[in-house]
Amino acid sequence: RRHTRSLCDWSSDVCSSDLEPRELSFLLAWLLRDQFRCVLFDWRGVKSPQRGPVTLDRLVADLFEIADHWPGQPNRLLATGLGGLVGLRALHDRPGQFTHLTLVGGYAHRQLTGTERLLAGLGGWLPGTVRRLPGWRALQRHSHRRFFPPFDETRFEFYLDRTGRMPIGPVCELAQVIAATDLTALLPRIETPVLLIQTEGTPVPLREAGQGLARQLPRVTVEELHNTGLVPGLTHPHRIAKLIRGAAEGA
Repeated sequence: RRHTRSLCDWSSDVCSSDLEPRELSFLLAWLLRDQFRCVLFDWRGVKSPQRGPVTLDRLVADLFEIADHWPGQPNRLLATGLGGLVGLRALHDRPGQFTHLTLVGGYAHRQLTGTERLLAGLGGWLPGTVRRLPGWRALQRHSHRRFFPPFDETRFEFYLDRTGRMPIGPVCELAQVIAATDLTALLPRIETPVLLIQTEGTPVPLREAGQGLARQLPRVTVEELHNTGLVPGLTHPHRIAKLIRGAAEGA
């Protein structure tokens, strides 16, 4: 029986797994289809074409535009990376719009590495998609392949295909949004329950940023997932679905 609630999945961020296309959530949405109306969207927005620079304000406005299609219904939010910043701002700006936020590897502020800052600054001048960057495929395989099911190469190839299609320019533009955003001061005023999922394979700086986030949110639950990597919604979607269902039942 379908619950009278929606699950809005805002997927995005920067670098290897950070800017996730919404297609990476298809398996998770399929598992949750009987309990939730799953609405998948990402940084490309809800209007086409988008004009002007990408800003956090514009991304939050996109999220509200989607949620406003179901006024009066309890909406839950699932977000990763930059999507987590969007979700946290949304909880602060419109208390009550969402009944719960699930963050996968979330943070309120993130310091980009030197390499990331260089790419963010120069990448806007590079044409094409990220798959043309030297060493991109090897880096993905080194960072992520071990967390995918060893018996199913097609799922990892799907990950490479979808992430490899991302255009370099917009990805770098979003990296600049991440670098310029710090929501730390807003966290104590966010009363909506938050489930923070920390996963194995998360770089130390990101894990520490997530720990800082957990310390300052008034209503937060932290779950640790082992052997899942940075894209657990694709590597182990059943485990993410179980956590989402549990949070919904406990609400």
